[in-house]
Amino acid sequence: MKHHRIFFLLPLFALSTLYGCATLLGKEDQQQSAVQSFEATQKQMADLRAQVERTMFSLDSVMSAPPGQIRTAYTPYSDNVDQLSAMAQQLSENAQNMREQRINYMTEWQRTRLNVEDPKLRQVADRRHEEVSQQLANIETTFKKSDQGIKPLVSHLQDIQRVIGSDPTPANVAAVQKSGVVRSAKQEASRLNSNLTVAINQFDRVLGRLAPEPGVPPVKAAKRPAPAGAAATAAIPSFTQADRDQSGAIEQGEAGAIQGLDFSSADRDGDGRLSQSEYEAATKARGDQGSTPGSAEQNERK
Repeated sequence: MKHHRIFFLLPLFALSTLYGCATLLGKEDQQQSAVQSFEATQKQMADLRAQVERTMFSLDSVMSAPPGQIRTAYTPYSDNVDQLSAMAQQLSENAQNMREQRINYMTEWQRTRLNVEDPKLRQVADRRHEEVSQQLANIETTFKKSDQGIKPLVSHLQDIQRVIGSDPTPANVAAVQKSGVVRSAKQEASRLNSNLTVAINQFDRVLGRLAPEPGVPPVKAAKRPAPAGAAATAAIPSFTQADRDQSGAIEQGEAGAIQGLDFSSADRDGDGRLSQSEYEAATKARGDQGSTPGSAEQNERK
C-alpha cells in the first residue's frame, strides 16, 4: 500500500510548494506547481469519497443478496473494506501533521512578507496572508473531522466483514441486519462523505486564491465517480438504497450522489427532504417509468 502513503502526503507537499510560490511571487511556473499539487490532493479526496461509496454499495449488495449468492456478493465487499481501511490508516497518520505543517508554512510566509517596505503592498500581502491562513486552517479542521469520522465507520465495516465472512448464510445476514450495525455504518458514511465534500470545496477556494492571473477559468470541483461495475444501478438507486441513514426521507446530501437528480424540482413540498413518492416521481420523470430499482423491489414483494 505504498501508493496510499504518497497519496496522503500530497497535502503536505502542496504546502511546501505553495511556500515556494509565496517567496517567488513573480514565478508563474512555481505558482502553477502549487495549483497542480492542490488539484492532485483534491482529486485524491474525491477518490476517498468514491471509495466510501463503493464500499457502502457493496455492503447493500451483501445485505440484499439472495440465498446462494451471498458469498459472491461478499468478495467485493471484503476487498472494498480492506482498501478503505488502508486509506483510513494513512489519513490518520497524516492528519496529525497538518497543524504543524500549516503553522510552519504560515510562519515562513509571514517572515517573507515582513521584508516588503511599501505600505500598500504590505497591506495587500497581509490581507492575502490572512485569507490563505484561514483557508488552510479550515482544511486542517476538515481533515480532523474526516479522520475522526472514518475510524468508527471502518471499525463497523470490518466487524461486518468478519461476522459474515465466517458464516455467509441468509440467517446470519439477517441477524447482522437486525443488529443495527449496518444502519450505524450508513449514518457514519453519510457524515464522512459530507466532510469530504466540504474539504473538496475548501480546496476550490484555495485554488481560486492561487489563480495565476485574472480571467483564468476557475478549477472545477472533482466529480464523484459512480461505483465501479454498477454505474446504472448507482445512477438510479432505489428509495431504500438512496436513504442511506434510513430516516424515511432522502436528505439533500444523500441526493447529491444520485446522477441527474434535480433535488429542488423533486422537493415539491419544499421541506428540504424527499419523501418516497417525491423520489419515485422524480426518477420516473427521467424516463425510467416502471423500471426504477424501487419499483422492481415492490413488484418482487408482491
